[in-house]
Amino acid sequence: MKIILGTMNPSKTEELRGYFSGMSEVDPVSPAQMGLRNIEIEESAGSVRGNALLKARIWCRTGHLPAIAEDSGLIFPDLPEDHPDQPGMFVRRFHGQNLSDDEMLKNYIELAERHGGQLRACWQNCWWLLQDENHGICYENHSVVFLLLSRPSPLRHTGWPLDSISYLPGAGKYLVEAEDHGILEDRHDEPGIEAWVRQHVSDLLHGSLPVL
Repeated sequence: MKIILGTMNPSKTEELRGYFSGMSEVDPVSPAQMGLRNIEIEESAGSVRGNALLKARIWCRTGHLPAIAEDSGLIFPDLPEDHPDQPGMFVRRFHGQNLSDDEMLKNYIELAERHGGQLRACWQNCWWLLQDENHGICYENHSVVFLLLSRPSPLRHTGWPLDSISYLPGAGKYLVEAEDHGILEDRHDEPGIEAWVRQHVSDLLHGSLPVL
């Protein structure tokens, strides 16, 4: 069974593909492999959960296949919810601008500088696995708390510029230096995204997913 990896971001494509590692009955394909290019999705749902579902539905409709898609929001726990420096779900579209990787990195370095050179940060994440536009299931979690620093690593992840200023005190390294993003998972969130994907892909292969 083919499943569309619902993103145009090359780093996120590889992360999503990794969730299906070792599952020989599934063929996770990128939009580019499907010949789907230059597709812009307006993330207008008003929440991380809603945007993830919106994206998954569009990829299902466009590719005529099951799809998995994800959306995330960035929260600074030490700032009030209504603080103008809280990005929430507008991480790349911060303050109304659709930022490139370089612009995004510069923006968040300046933001960290405004708050003394570092800010505690946490990702809120949601994934939707859809069988079609009307059947699917979602998984939500949050990352461990890390530090957003004004001093960047020289390393870069295309599509994920904030990895260069996301520092994990427990690991003693920047996220861009880590082997995979699993280091960000809050281990109290069970079963974990990879186990969740395996469980519900099995449901998809041998039956069906719930009606939305």
